[in-house]
Amino acid sequence: MLAAHRRPLHFTHSSSSQIRWNSSSTLFGVGGKQVNLTDLGAIPDAPAVPLPAPPEPTVQELWNAGESVLEPLGLWSAYTPPSYIRWGLESIHQNFDVPWWVCIVGLTVTMRLGLIFVPILSQRLSAKLQQHRVPLAKFQERLNDARAEQDKTQMALVFQERMDYQRKHDIKMWRQFLVLAINGGVFMTHFLALKKMAAADMPGFSSEGLWWFQDLAACDPYLILPLVSAVTIGVVAHLGIESGVRADQMNTSWWLPYVMKFGVPTVVFCFTSFYPSALCVYWCTSNAMSLIYAGVFRIPAVRELCK
Repeated sequence: MLAAHRRPLHFTHSSSSQIRWNSSSTLFGVGGKQVNLTDLGAIPDAPAVPLPAPPEPTVQELWNAGESVLEPLGLWSAYTPPSYIRWGLESIHQNFDVPWWVCIVGLTVTMRLGLIFVPILSQRLSAKLQQHRVPLAKFQERLNDARAEQDKTQMALVFQERMDYQRKHDIKMWRQFLVLAINGGVFMTHFLALKKMAAADMPGFSSEGLWWFQDLAACDPYLILPLVSAVTIGVVAHLGIESGVRADQMNTSWWLPYVMKFGVPTVVFCFTSFYPSALCVYWCTSNAMSLIYAGVFRIPAVRELCK
């Protein structure tokens, strides 16, 4: 009965090592000092149990919210030109709400118009080479004869004469390489951008094609796009729109014009048959723009303006 009214047992250490019952308001301390519980202040509440972090939104959820999915898909880097092509395509798709094939065509046409100086430069070079075609062909014949006779002195002489002739008439062949470099750089940038977008399962890429090529990430099942790409690239090579030199103006080996007109389209068809339809859409659009340029530059008023 008495034990039921006792307070909890607390030990106090003193010199006599006695054990006694403490009141409810005291607590033992070191060295025999007693501490009042009220002096300790309020005891803080236990910290809240941390909640688990919310799950990261999926790519589809980001896409539906109108946010960019390039970085989650590994398609963005500030140091690579193809990333900016992907950013442009994604911006067109999100801001104008148009299918992917329209984005590809629209961006291709915009960039070709922005680089209008390239076909103008190539047409100027083509016209100048056509004007001096006969003298340059004679230089090439003399060079071939000297090479066949292994006459190095004559070869050096012909080289020097041709360089003097080109310098006199402002025929700078490096302009041709500049045109090729720009066109090649633009093509490779689009190629790498679209190829990786198709491989990364970009939202909508599998269903926002056109007609028979609804899946832009898959190959054309009927090979129509690769065939159109090959035929148009053959015509473009023959007209010299991209290179600045027509195939029949090449003062090199006799077989090179045939390679440009027939060999290159054959290789293009074989390779593009295994590429995603998105790449073929880009190539067909770019080649169509080149053919349009070829027709426009035949207008006398336009040719006079571009001189």
